[in-house]
Amino acid sequence: MLFRSAVAKHMDPVSEIRQRRREEDDTETVPKRSLTKRLEKLDFYPKIGDDYVIKTESGGYVSVISSILMIILFISELISFMSVRREERITIDHTLSEKLQINFNVSLFEIPCDKASIDLMDISGQQQMGVISRIVKIDLDEANKPVNAAFSSVLEEDKLDKNCGSCFGADVSNKCCNSCSELRNAYLKRGWDTWFIDYYTPQCRKDQPDRSSRVPAKGCMVWGVLEVNKVSGNFHIAAGHAQNRDSRHVHSFSPSQIFSFNVTHHIEKLSFGDFIPGTPNPLDSHDMVAAELVSHNYYLKIVPTVYTNATSQVLSNQYSVYEVSRPVQMSAFGQITSLPGVFFVYDITPFMHSISERHMSLAHFLVRICAVIGGVAAIAKLLDTIM
Repeated sequence: MLFRSAVAKHMDPVSEIRQRRREEDDTETVPKRSLTKRLEKLDFYPKIGDDYVIKTESGGYVSVISSILMIILFISELISFMSVRREERITIDHTLSEKLQINFNVSLFEIPCDKASIDLMDISGQQQMGVISRIVKIDLDEANKPVNAAFSSVLEEDKLDKNCGSCFGADVSNKCCNSCSELRNAYLKRGWDTWFIDYYTPQCRKDQPDRSSRVPAKGCMVWGVLEVNKVSGNFHIAAGHAQNRDSRHVHSFSPSQIFSFNVTHHIEKLSFGDFIPGTPNPLDSHDMVAAELVSHNYYLKIVPTVYTNATSQVLSNQYSVYEVSRPVQMSAFGQITSLPGVFFVYDITPFMHSISERHMSLAHFLVRICAVIGGVAAIAKLLDTIM
């Protein structure tokens, strides 16, 4: 024993490690030794004794910097995991929708409600003159504030279903709005203003003062919903009385009606379909001041859009707009160059804009975290070797 200990003192570290392993093998049973050897052969991460590890100052700097970088990248990945990712793509529109819903709120500051008539037409030949279904007209005073009781077919209380209150254009899937709070929630879900329902709907105006007496009005707010064919067309508010003559849409008017038709207006809301989160409409809160007699045209390119998130899917539309104002002039023979009014001319593209909002999956997050930590560790090891 004394000789063996004396020999061990003069062994180099490698021989000493080998000697220790032989002693451990001698003390182990045969089955355990066999299993241990097999596991050692599967070890992808061989260990190095502390006696052979050299720590340097440069390695310390690399370790600190790489650790800080790992923490920063981990926080960045965590923020990305917690946030909503918005993905967009363009495809061909394969929907078979036959109707297009137009939601609008336009204030005409110089045109009274009895002259603000909505007409619509499309390339399929459909024409509607003086549309009143689902349309609300509200008088505006000199200060452009709503006055008097609203005029609309949708507000005729004797026609309303007592068991299922109307949502006045904001209904979804035949939902009933029997109380003022339900009606307000339906409007808020659409992204619409609620001041109108507070004053003019049967559910909410019970506590409002009597508005039966009328005061002089200067302008008109026209608000409502139109359902049209899903083809190119236009709707407009123009001077004169619209008629259908020989399948042609014509307006009859007197010269006095022409020169008093000032189309100064404010567009509070114009959308085609349901509200899409994160996609504002370009004509919302838009003002137009007419310094002269003009025909004002909005040329709209409508893009069918499907919006998808974790809980719902909305099939709606977005649009781009180009506006043109043309001065109206009258010849010596009583002919005018264009009809005074506000025209919304729309065309539908054959493409579908798909918008999806979703969170990063947990598996994807874990893979990215492993890639960040492993990548930084590998680069740090390479730099430490070079240094």
